[in-house]
Amino acid sequence: FTEEEQFELDNFARGVTMDILWEQEEWLRCDIGQGQHCNNHMVAHSQAVMYAGLYYHREDWVKYGLENPEGSLTYLEDGMTDPGIGIEGSLSYNLMSLVLLMESAEWLRRAGHPLDLYHAKNARGYDMKSYFEAAVNCVATDSRVVPIGDNYANVNYLYNMSVFFRACVAYGDELPCLKWLAQRSTTDTVSLFRLRMEPDTAAAKPAVRSEWYETFGTAILKTVEGPEFWDSDAKTLAVRTGHGYIHGNCDHMAMLLFSGSNYL
Repeated sequence: FTEEEQFELDNFARGVTMDILWEQEEWLRCDIGQGQHCNNHMVAHSQAVMYAGLYYHREDWVKYGLENPEGSLTYLEDGMTDPGIGIEGSLSYNLMSLVLLMESAEWLRRAGHPLDLYHAKNARGYDMKSYFEAAVNCVATDSRVVPIGDNYANVNYLYNMSVFFRACVAYGDELPCLKWLAQRSTTDTVSLFRLRMEPDTAAAKPAVRSEWYETFGTAILKTVEGPEFWDSDAKTLAVRTGHGYIHGNCDHMAMLLFSGSNYL
């Protein structure tokens, strides 16, 4: 940049960062999250502050973006209500929040920051990989994400979501369950992360199981478990067992039933 361009960029970045900090304080003061300080919007606010800190070598900004009550590390700690399940009451929103965490991890890695957010563990020993391990158990046989909570009539397949390819590249052999699913992707979207992937036709089918996510308030039950699930006509039943959280919009004991890949 020219000196004048750099001056304008600095003023813009400083102004945006100050605006974000003010908005964060306002959100917390007004309790916009209705008791929840962790959700995807708030993580995005903190992410922007962290980015500015990395660019301007302001470690205090980076630390704030990670550790404030709405930060990425805070979300990893307080926003994971069950192993691999986020605080949003919607599976689709939980996966969307992962995009922000994965982006932050990648920026930290490229900036040479000592924190490896890809592998940072919370107090219970879980990390971002736990989200993807849980997601494999939350799909029907065609990898359609069970539409619990806000979904806006979208049909989301785990292996077609952008965050899925980010995880495949970031973790590789650490998450073999994703490498097999990647071979089934039908998306035509050109993704830089997808282009970086090496085909792995020898990857084993992931072994799925039924799960009850107590705090999230959902049981996902399957009539066939293990690697045989994927080529079967297994029934997948999701039952709401609790009140859920933001974006949940759920009724107690509401049910969603799939037969194979067919939503009944």
